[in-house]
Amino acid sequence: MEKVILEVSYNCNFSCVMCGFGQKPVKPEHFMSRSLFEHVLACLPEETKTIRLNGRGESTIHPSFAEFLTLARDRHPLAAIELFTNLSWRDPRITRSLAETGAQLFISMDSPDRQELEQIRRGCRFEQFMANLEAVSRFAATPFLVFTIQHSNLHRIRDMAEFAHARGLGLIFNTVRSDVPDDRLVRRVIGRFPDVRQDFAQVLDVFRQRPGRCQVPEQIQGVRLDLPGAAPTSGRSRRCPAVEREICVCFNGDVFPCNMFNPFLLGNLDGQPFERLLRGSRCEEFLSRREELGYCRNCAWMS
Repeated sequence: MEKVILEVSYNCNFSCVMCGFGQKPVKPEHFMSRSLFEHVLACLPEETKTIRLNGRGESTIHPSFAEFLTLARDRHPLAAIELFTNLSWRDPRITRSLAETGAQLFISMDSPDRQELEQIRRGCRFEQFMANLEAVSRFAATPFLVFTIQHSNLHRIRDMAEFAHARGLGLIFNTVRSDVPDDRLVRRVIGRFPDVRQDFAQVLDVFRQRPGRCQVPEQIQGVRLDLPGAAPTSGRSRRCPAVEREICVCFNGDVFPCNMFNPFLLGNLDGQPFERLLRGSRCEEFLSRREELGYCRNCAWMS
């Protein structure tokens, strides 16, 4: 197992238009406990390459987030630490802890325009976001911006690339994970297909001197872009690279196959070692049936 995703927070301080997850009130019991966090770290093989603090919520609002960073680094000094975040914190200790642990950041940013970003990421305060972005841009590990493609921001594809490139940041174009395609997005992509394809072609051209710093998906909700240089998506892969190299542990100890929170439950840690779950009958069943499962078949996650 190369990577473990730890959902330290099942709470979120935003209510994004494409998610709605953050509309729920914050519940303390939906934060991962310190004891479970330490148990997972102790269970991980020493050769684990990556620990990602990532979930359906926002990790940095966990009351012990900075402490968790230090625990992860101390227990696994050679592992890379990754964080997906909306960059909303106000506590400078979080910035310092991220810098000290050498964390690789993936930052949700769906438009470089203040009004649009605040409308999409409801709860975002643009000034605070930009202040944190300036601070983390100085980290040793270059942050990546993650632009979630939606019908409301399709016109910002090139603007986002120019914003990221001008600041020396990486850029990933992501699509919303959905069992049912987003009809509004699909209709708009099809209706503007020549322009959308050209926009992405220009994005790849902007980053041509920075290989690996930009990822454009090969398809959007099933609409193929047919662009040289676009990244393959896992739903179209014969073998999913994610399920072969990673595992996801949720805030309550439930274990799922991948970072897209595939609902196929492998089991709960609850004192069990990882090895028992990874070699158990549920894991074998998932690996044998993966191609039958719609959640996997429609996955747009880029490998």
